[in-house]
Amino acid sequence: MRSQSKRKRVKHPPHLKVKGFFVTNDIRQKEVAELLNIAPTTLNQKLNGYLHFTFDEVEKICDEYRVSPDIFFTREIAQ
Repeated sequence: MRSQSKRKRVKHPPHLKVKGFFVTNDIRQKEVAELLNIAPTTLNQKLNGYLHFTFDEVEKICDEYRVSPDIFFTREIAQ
């Protein structure tokens, strides 16, 4: 009998640009989690692709840190 793994599956690629932005600008994940009113572990799951960011969360991050929402998107959009 195979054992069932409780490990969550990745839903999308990790937000490496967002994580890099936080590191480069010395922004702690705990600070961002407080801004979004979520647990730091929930933010980490969102950054690592296990959960999705809501539009409101993206908007709050962009407004607070004056960054373009482009950092949340991995694909280039044809113009």
